Amino acid sequence: MKLSRRTTLTALGGALALPYVRPSWAQAGTVNVYNWADYIGETTLSDFEAQTGIGVVYDTYSSAEEAQAKMLAGSSGYDVVDHAGVDMPRAITAGIYEKLDKSLLPNWKNLDTEVLRILAGWDPGNDYGMPYMWGSVGFTYNVDMVLERIPDADMTSMDLIFKPENAEKLADCGISILDSPTDIMLMVLKYLGLDGDTTNVADYDKVVEAFKPIRQYIRTFDNTNYLNAIPNGELCAINNWSGDYATAAG
Repeated sequence: MKLSRRTTLTALGGALALPYVRPSWAQAGTVNVYNWADYIGETTLSDFEAQTGIGVVYDTYSSAEEAQAKMLAGSSGYDVVDHAGVDMPRAITAGIYEKLDKSLLPNWKNLDTEVLRILAGWDPGNDYGMPYMWGSVGFTYNVDMVLERIPDADMTSMDLIFKPENAEKLADCGISILDSPTDIMLMVLKYLGLDGDTTNVADYDKVVEAFKPIRQYIRTFDNTNYLNAIPNGELCAINNWSGDYATAAG
């Protein structure tokens, strides 16, 4: 089981339990939260504020790299951060986060033990984070536009994008790739039949080589604007996260 961006470690639970509570929070009556854009329920924040009387200052980001840079810079001012599990080792080493006080998390016992086991590979003992969301990375297509150009297109295979003869035919209707190196590396390593956890630099060089023949056919590297582009016919192939696929399909 391979989890990427959607495997996020966070102190932000279903009931917005706050395991890092410090005395200053109660005094200030405010908690500062940093999260992926669009990764929270429509009423979660207002429900939390109504139930606890604690206000929420809520900031968002659009890429793992953006969040990592901000957190590693230090003195971010955030109390609760939701970010990719794969980024936890560096954050833990840098001393960014406090350990969870699990005595304040009565619903910890309800978390999926298999997900916790996987996350422990990044956060031994699950000391600093808890799972919030996970999903997958892949491609979404405007089927009619693709079939118009490649009648026998196999939309279940990434050959449709990474074989230059296919990418060339789709270039005019638009290919978009995520601007998220972590997700892209994992996805293409899997496509190439390589270990997603590899530490072999040569394997990552192969990912770069896989992009070189198709780079000229990629219109954008984007994390946010593609969502409306598929249903609007502005793009015919987008690399995206599964939650965004569901939104576009809806």
